Amino acid sequence: MVIVDSTGQIVLVNTQTEKLFGYTRDELLNQSVEMLLPERFRRSPSKTSGRVYESTARACHGAGLELTVCAKTARNFLWKYR
Repeated sequence: MVIVDSTGQIVLVNTQTEKLFGYTRDELLNQSVEMLLPERFRRSPSKTSGRVYESTARACHGAGLELTVCAKTARNFLWKYR
């Protein structure tokens, strides 16, 4: 679980997120959620933040979410919210 505020800053993560992404809680908190995206999706930070936040908000309302994300090791994987 990753919770971001309206500006795209990470405000809460669980232990599973730390294991999955390879970051510690301290490394993630107060960082932009964009740090979890592959470089190719970071080209336009303002547009990316809005898209990620918007998608996350829809997921919380049951619409579902599927993103390609990047772990600390630079390994990309598909992250599915159910």
